Amino acid sequence: MQYLKLIIISTFLCSLTANLTYANGNDIYLKNAESVVIVLADDALGTGIVLSKTGYVLTNLHVIRGSKELTIVCGCMDTYEESNFDTEIIKVDEKKDLALLKIINPPYNLVSIKVSKVIPKVGDEVHAIGHPEGEIWSYTQGYISQIRYDYEWDYDDNEIEFIADVYQTQTPITDGSSGGPLLNKSGNLIGINTFGMSREANINFSITVEEIIEFLAH
Repeated sequence: MQYLKLIIISTFLCSLTANLTYANGNDIYLKNAESVVIVLADDALGTGIVLSKTGYVLTNLHVIRGSKELTIVCGCMDTYEESNFDTEIIKVDEKKDLALLKIINPPYNLVSIKVSKVIPKVGDEVHAIGHPEGEIWSYTQGYISQIRYDYEWDYDDNEIEFIADVYQTQTPITDGSSGGPLLNKSGNLIGINTFGMSREANINFSITVEEIIEFLAH
């Protein structure tokens, strides 16, 4: 198990990159679209982020919770039939709403995402790719509205279930976007899009990349 942790951490940290150049929205989409996958659970469709070419995928726990069968659909294959892959759960964080999956027998041309070393600030431009309401591989753009530490939320309006450091953004996301990447203006990963306020289209939240790294490291 310790050896597996070292593999996960090393493959993830090897993808860390500094921001050197800026890109437009189309460049960011083209750079990252193949690193974004569909996560099909029993009763849900969500988004996942490819962390390594060996098949490790990050998503939100609430996307897969309670599911008996999981399938990942990759965008790097020629046909839909070739794009479906069986998947196993490697680890989850019940408090931070994070889950690490592993594609069984991943495709040879799987593309992993690049992770930013630069911590974003309020007002920074951000970008998202996901599958809102099943509209697959959709791109949106916005800004970081605020950084909120130890932010608490739930999905049933009954009790607090999750707590994590998050970026509040006005980047449009909705059901199906959960688990997708939040990207900076260089097109590198800075967070995972997680939830929004249903009555407020411009108040959405993404778990920070620092929380992601801590999750993978422990």
